[in-house]
Amino acid sequence: MNSDNETRKSVGEYLKRIRLENGLSVRKLGKETGMAPAYISRIESGQYLFPAQYTHAFVKAMGLTGRELHEMYDVLALSRDNRYEDIDEYLTGNDRARNCIRQIMAQKDPDKVWDQILQLMNGCDRK
Repeated sequence: MNSDNETRKSVGEYLKRIRLENGLSVRKLGKETGMAPAYISRIESGQYLFPAQYTHAFVKAMGLTGRELHEMYDVLALSRDNRYEDIDEYLTGNDRARNCIRQIMAQKDPDKVWDQILQLMNGCDRK
C-alpha cells in the first residue's frame, strides 16, 4: 500500500468514526451534505479522497465545533498536501495575518510566543 492510499484510508476511517459518533447513517449524512451515500462509503473505505467542496457541509452536518472542528481540518489537510481549508483562504487575503505569522516565526522561540498568544486568547489550547 503506498502513502497516498494509506492517507486516504486513515482520513476515511477518521470520517467514519466521526459520523458514527454523531449517530448519522451514510444515507442521512448524504442527504445533509448533498453527497451520494455510495460516494461517502468509498471515502470512508479509503477508495476516494474527501472532496474539498463538501468540507463545510460535512462540518455542519456533524455539528463539529472547537477541538473536533480543528482536528477535522488537520486530518483533511493530510490528504491535500497540507492545505488547510479553514485558514488558507483567510491567510491568502489577509496581509496582517501573514505578517504576524512571519514575525512570530522570526522569534528565537516561536513556540513560546504562540503559547503566550493562546494564553491571551483565553479559551484556545495548544494542540
